[in-house]
Parts: sequence; C-alpha cells; structure tokens
Amino acid sequence: MDQTKRDLNAAVKPLVDELVQLDPPLEKELLESLVAQPELFFSPKVSRANRCFIKGQVPKERVVREFGEEALIFFNDMTTDKKLNPNPKPDEIVLAFKSDFEALFQQNPEIIPKKRAGLWELYQRVQKSKTVCEQTRAQKSAFQKLSFVLDMLHYYDNQSTEAPDVVFAQRLPVLIEQLVVTGPQDPLDEKLVAQAETLLSYILNPDYRSSVINNIGKSGGTGRTLRYVLTLRAQKMPASEDIMHYVIPEFVKHLIPAQSSPRPETLAGVLKLINNDMQHSSCAQLWTRIGCERTMRKRWAKQSAKNLA
Repeated sequence: MDQTKRDLNAAVKPLVDELVQLDPPLEKELLESLVAQPELFFSPKVSRANRCFIKGQVPKERVVREFGEEALIFFNDMTTDKKLNPNPKPDEIVLAFKSDFEALFQQNPEIIPKKRAGLWELYQRVQKSKTVCEQTRAQKSAFQKLSFVLDMLHYYDNQSTEAPDVVFAQRLPVLIEQLVVTGPQDPLDEKLVAQAETLLSYILNPDYRSSVINNIGKSGGTGRTLRYVLTLRAQKMPASEDIMHYVIPEFVKHLIPAQSSPRPETLAGVLKLINNDMQHSSCAQLWTRIGCERTMRKRWAKQSAKNLA
C-alpha cells in the first residue's frame, strides 16, 4: 500500500506537466497546485473548473477575476434559473461564451480594451477543446489519467469514509472507457489499452479491479469489446470455468452478433489484443459460432424460398 501511494504521488507531476503543455482552457496555476496538494482536486473550486473544462464552459469567478465584470456581456449564465436555481452563490455560477461571441467581440472594442487579447485567447482555447482533433484528444486523455491517479490517492487516504462502489463501479470505469474508446465503433488501440492496464495496476484489491472492468461498456459497442479484452488479457492458463464457459462465449457472441458478418480484419484486430492462450480458446469458439451462423442462414434462406413459393 505504501509503495503504491508513493507511485501514485510520483505520477501526479508528470501528468500535470503533460496536461499543462497541451494548453487546455484550465488555469495553469490551478493545475500546478495539485502537485503539492493532490486533495485540492476534490475541492469545490477545482471540481467546478474540471466540469467546465469537460463541458466547454468557464467559472464566473475566473472571468470576473481575469477580465472584470464588463466581460460578462460576452457570456451566458448557465447556472441561474428562475425556477430551479434563482439565487446561486456567485462562486457557483458557470458561464458559456455566447454563440455570436466573435461578432459581439468585434462590435464592442471599448469593452476591456487592455484585456481583449487574453479573452480572445481563452475563447480560442475553449473552442478548440470542444472540437474533435488530435490535441483535444490528447488533452482529454491526460486529464483522464490524472483524474484516475488522484481518485486512487484520495481513496487510499480516505478508505474509512469513501464508498468503494462509488469509486470502483461508477467513477473509475467511466475514466478508463473514455481514455481508451475513441468512438462507439472505433477499433481499439493497443497503446491505449496498455495505458488503461497501467492505471488498473494501481488498484491493489483484485475484486475492486474486476469491478472497474466489469462496469465498462454497458452501452455496448467498442466499450464492451474493451471490457472483454481487459478481462482476457489478465487471464493465465489454466483459466477458470467462469472464463471458459461464460466470458469467452459471451465475448464471441459480442464479436459475431446474430444476423451480422464482421470483416475478418476486424476480428483479427481484436483477437491480437488478448494473450495467446485466450486467443486459442476464443478462436475455437469463434469458428464454431461462424459455422453455426452459416448453417442457420442457409436454413433461413431455404425456408424463405419455400415461403415465397
């Protein structure tokens, strides 16, 4: 446990440095403060800034501090609601750039004349973080890895008060899935899978590690493929009966769903991600299922022809 905590603490600074270099729309000082005080990650201020980063928004307190009250003309209040939240605390309000910000910005050159360059730069960083590009993907990846490490540190330091189910069945599975799965139907990248395994190795309790893996991919698609891949990569022969009689058959059914014919290279790409022993067992059941599917399709075709006749 002590060594794991040391490893987690040592991982914080490189991840913070990586994220800072990628220039996300987060305050540099806020990120750097996590190196000395990882617990700040769970403070209201940092939590709010993190949510804003994910949603492409900005905390009001930051806008006022950096640009002054005048700059609020360029934003929409995303927190205050006449019925649901009529009087939020000032430091709880989050803002979003108005959809016509660029035109509004050009039409009002007299507003914050000395700070316009900084506001424009912030706008560009927020907009870039909302687009699909390599830099954005790298930002989110670094943020997810940092979040995982800090979550584990927080849990190990507060095991008496932190509910394991919340951590290992809710928060961490989402981070792992977001880190590895680039799209619901995109193929898995082995480098990202290896990064996920590195993070999972920080979870000392094997039951908690299994909980994280088993709660990945609930919506199907590549996320579910990841769940099976992580499960089978960790297995060594002889495998348990549960793996042989339940996990592998379900994995094969997922790869070859009824009424579907995936491309051979797609199947090969997934099978290459699991270890050799599991590849052998999976391939055996894979070919059995393919043979059964072909036989059933022939029967359906004959029956359909009879019905048409």
